[in-house]
Amino acid sequence: TVFRAVRDSAEGELALKVLNSTKLDREPYKRFVREIETLRSIGATPGVLPLIDAHLPERPSKQTPAWLATPIARAMTDSLAEASLEEVVAAVAEVAATLVRLKNDHGIAHRDLKPGNLYQLEEQWVVGDFGLVALPDAEHLTETGRSLGPRHFTAYEMIASPLTADPYPADVYSLAKTLWVIATRQHFPPEGHQEFQT
Repeated sequence: TVFRAVRDSAEGELALKVLNSTKLDREPYKRFVREIETLRSIGATPGVLPLIDAHLPERPSKQTPAWLATPIARAMTDSLAEASLEEVVAAVAEVAATLVRLKNDHGIAHRDLKPGNLYQLEEQWVVGDFGLVALPDAEHLTETGRSLGPRHFTAYEMIASPLTADPYPADVYSLAKTLWVIATRQHFPPEGHQEFQT
């Protein structure tokens, strides 16, 4: 659950993401931990919604849950609602450049690309929500037989075999579906592979 929150009046409002799960051994909690650890490890990376602070209690409960805080950013779909196709393509190209940096500098694949995870922070287009991130040599958190990624935006290989699929081209596929949705102002992309036609 995400709230608007204020910790310090000088700091202004923050987006406070609170994890409802309190089970340390369950996938949602492990993914929340991975998201925080990933954001801490990459630091202030251009094109990534930055982590301001986070809390991972030893024994999370409803009273003391795990949480993370980021700046409040505007949804990319809202920012580009009246934009030209050229402006939409330029914004998504910035996201693509961020994905290249994450791969080249940190070996990271996002694996959860969709319009709802892309934002405008001041004048920059940024990627948020790193809960499904793929890291080099990291433990697999998804159970065998479960697909991985955002419904309607996921590459087939991430549905058929998420543990062995190459996540980097899968990110390209998801980003292309995202571009289609934002450019056409639709809620969902067409299913499956789309042939190029002149």
